[in-house]
Amino acid sequence: LEPPEKLLDTVLTAPMEYFPKVPPLTGIHTGVLLGADGNPVSRAGYDAGTGMYLTKSYDLAPVPEHPTAAARTLLYAVFRDFLFADSSGEDSVDYQNTLAALVTAVLRPLWDGPVPIWVVDKNSQRTGGSLLQTVVGTAAFGVQQAAMPATRRKDEIDKIVRTIIAEDRVYGMIDNVEVGTNWTPEVLL
Repeated sequence: LEPPEKLLDTVLTAPMEYFPKVPPLTGIHTGVLLGADGNPVSRAGYDAGTGMYLTKSYDLAPVPEHPTAAARTLLYAVFRDFLFADSSGEDSVDYQNTLAALVTAVLRPLWDGPVPIWVVDKNSQRTGGSLLQTVVGTAAFGVQQAAMPATRRKDEIDKIVRTIIAEDRVYGMIDNVEVGTNWTPEVLL
């Protein structure tokens, strides 16, 4: 049974002091979070420290203060078969940027305000750029993220970005944007 629309609108727009027993909800998240203290949050339900509601639980081994060589090797194994232009292994700038995108995605739910936009630039088609984005999104959030197809029309790109924002996605993928496309929508500026 759904509440009447007017009642629902009233509840959603009411100040927090009207509901003193309801904790503030900053968002809904599907993956593991890092709390402000640097410890992972992985149990389904509401987390008071972050204000996030986690939809799934994850079993995690204890996390050491510094990554072990085995952990670094395991992480690199996920990405080593991608056709990065710079093929110098774990020292590759492309691989390091991929890790930065992954860390940004993991930390995104804890930041207020803007975050960097990650752009995958490929030397040629069919080199795995879409798969790379999918792997980063899935690793960060525990579920595969949907990709929105790109278009050359600026008004259509604006609609795609507005859809990503309206759906409150923490990870939005716009796939196969052509070189030269004016894709920066006004809503992001």
